[in-house]
Amino acid sequence: MDRQEHWQKIYHDKHFDQVSWYQDEARTSLNLIRESALRHDQAMIDVGGGASGLVDTLLADGYRDVTVLDLSSHGLDQARTRIGPASNAARWITADITRYTPTKDLDDPPPFYLWHDRAVYHFLTDPADQHAYRTTLCQSLKVGGHLILAAFADDGPTKCSGLTVRQFSPDSMTHDFAEYFTLVRHIKETHQTPSGSRQSFLYGLYERHG
Repeated sequence: MDRQEHWQKIYHDKHFDQVSWYQDEARTSLNLIRESALRHDQAMIDVGGGASGLVDTLLADGYRDVTVLDLSSHGLDQARTRIGPASNAARWITADITRYTPTKDLDDPPPFYLWHDRAVYHFLTDPADQHAYRTTLCQSLKVGGHLILAAFADDGPTKCSGLTVRQFSPDSMTHDFAEYFTLVRHIKETHQTPSGSRQSFLYGLYERHG
């Protein structure tokens, strides 16, 4: 089963509020988005957004240029159904972020001011996929824009949804992005899954410097 088939099956078998990463409120992500000072008319992308409720709050708060990208069309469909007609205000893309090209002409200016990823990057255990992700990120994010990355902390799970994941310390997370990003700050968060287990997450807010 390839990567896309795996995540299609996850969202086919489970409702959005049953998956382990579900949050009633994406409070830490929202606080970091506001801290980044993203204007309501500036473009942002939620990578691996799936059926996350983050987009609901962003649209309700008046953000007018929101893109949600995920491998699973089932996940995106669940989000659109939940939001209803207001979902037409967002852009929905089914794609593998390691193979996604943000612009047809790479000489065009990068389109996004903010890149948000909660729980995608830690699934990329192959160095080639990690490199492809970072390449797409740099093609997609304007200089001066912000990266918000949330991944399992070094005391977090070693597997999720049947897949092996990476764990991150503040130093190892920053190391992966240091060539083009400057750390603003890290936040540690304990996430309680719908089944009641606890997962340790590390969030990083970074500014692109080149």
